[in-house]
Amino acid sequence: MDRLCHTRLLLILDDVDEWNQIENLLGRCDWFSSGSRIIITTRDKQVVTTLGKDHLVYEVKKLNQCEAHELFSLHTFQMNKPGEDYLEVAKQIIHYANGLPLALKIIGSDLCGKSIHEWENALEKYKSIPHKKIQEKLKISYDGLEKTEKDIFLHVSCFFKGFEKDYVTNILETCNLYPRDGICKLIDKCLITVDQWGILSMHDLLQQMGREIVQQEFENPENRSRIWCYEDAYEVLTRNMGTDKIQAMILRSPELVTMKLQSEPFERMKNLKFLLVENVHICEEFQYLPNGLRLLEWHKFPFSWPSKYCPQKLVTLHMSWSSRIRMEKIFKQV
Repeated sequence: MDRLCHTRLLLILDDVDEWNQIENLLGRCDWFSSGSRIIITTRDKQVVTTLGKDHLVYEVKKLNQCEAHELFSLHTFQMNKPGEDYLEVAKQIIHYANGLPLALKIIGSDLCGKSIHEWENALEKYKSIPHKKIQEKLKISYDGLEKTEKDIFLHVSCFFKGFEKDYVTNILETCNLYPRDGICKLIDKCLITVDQWGILSMHDLLQQMGREIVQQEFENPENRSRIWCYEDAYEVLTRNMGTDKIQAMILRSPELVTMKLQSEPFERMKNLKFLLVENVHICEEFQYLPNGLRLLEWHKFPFSWPSKYCPQKLVTLHMSWSSRIRMEKIFKQV
């Protein structure tokens, strides 16, 4: 402090994740010479909030299309724009990266010097299996979360992206996840966003990371905590492979299909909390749904209310156009 307090400084602290890192190095930040500038980069907005109000906060935005094209081209062709032959597949890769500089640099460097055919193969792979180096960087913020915050993040990435924040908060509160605090923490760490209409969202690659974390839990889908892929849900239900590990399931077909189920497909899913069924017609009537369901969305439900289901913990029910459901019976059970 004695040596530097009379000198104008440009000081850059990169990738700060805790306030005490700043405090230990700089103290209260009130001793710098006039004209000095301190730049701090962080993944956590709360770190700079603790500095007080006498500073400027700049939230880094994702790259626009022109900037993304330029950055990607610099790493693949060492020039500002892709070669004419590569233009179409380059657009697809840039769309996949969705303005994230990290992804553009890593993928661009990997594809440098490779053929168009290799580019196309790599892109198809990345859509299903995320790039390891990108995942490792993005996962740093996730690894620093508390257990309840990790659960909220995974629920949003696998189930609740695109839902209204207050709606999701009301549901997750009944799961003892403390979402009012947890969602704010995820926003501060830039893992999720809330738009002007109150809708929860996240970057596509963060969503892919969250889903990859769930897929890595177990090889077989029936042992994972969340199922959102139609093929996985179809396999679990038609083969009656449900387990008490499943917390959330989406059974959504791209087109209307008829499905035959065996026995009671939900009977072993004791911990199922969220169930969404769309565009699927079930042939055989069943009598059991888990009593711990918080959200049940099943439009055009073809049967009467399951006799062995008591919706004591249900928060949200969407069963429009389900002519055989008698609501007075449901309210009486509750």
